Amino acid sequence: MVYSGAQRKSIIDKVIEDSVPQFFKPNVVFQAFITNSHRRRVGNALSSKRGRIIDFARSSVCQAFDLFPPRGHPLPPKHYRVARIDRFINGHDPLMFMHAISFDEHNNMIVLAKFQNSFILGNAIRFIWYWGCASFLGESPLKTIKYIVAVSGAATYCSLKEQGQDTLEVDAFGGKIFDKKFKDILRAFSALTPAEKLEFDQYLSYMLVIGPSQARQGIVESPSTSDANDST
Repeated sequence: MVYSGAQRKSIIDKVIEDSVPQFFKPNVVFQAFITNSHRRRVGNALSSKRGRIIDFARSSVCQAFDLFPPRGHPLPPKHYRVARIDRFINGHDPLMFMHAISFDEHNNMIVLAKFQNSFILGNAIRFIWYWGCASFLGESPLKTIKYIVAVSGAATYCSLKEQGQDTLEVDAFGGKIFDKKFKDILRAFSALTPAEKLEFDQYLSYMLVIGPSQARQGIVESPSTSDANDST
């Protein structure tokens, strides 16, 4: 996502401050302790974690969205791929790729459940539990996992957009594209009807139940320690 230097510094400082153990008395005041080295290490860790979501989406999107033509299909492979992706990201619902869908006998898309695409679910679960990031869920896991689903959705969109070119030479993961789609997804979450919101929250709760089954034993997540200098 695109942030100014000051915004990025503020976000990283908040991450570090929130990681201070919570056994101190309420409203205790700390002396400033965050150095540029702390910021670099935490910033690198956050970038690396988002990168894992992107890497999974990019490496698996062809299979997840059936971007290869069936054997004997009349369209050339790249034309088939571009046309199929166009329906997912440029149709009447530009977030169609995030829904659980089926196709009828006329090849029309039918939405079975909004924002319940199993590929996006799998990427979010892999990030949180397989890579040992469950602590990200914090004290409001239902709210937090919603944002992680949005990040997974934005990564999936960028992967589809990249594959939607005639030649695979466009890197769609530039900050503005990713950031805009992430915000579009959050706005769409907010625009759900009460019944849809209830269904979506139940789906997120389901993710919280099944997600821990992907946790690996012995994995330890730590920020990059490549910064040798600890300057303020």
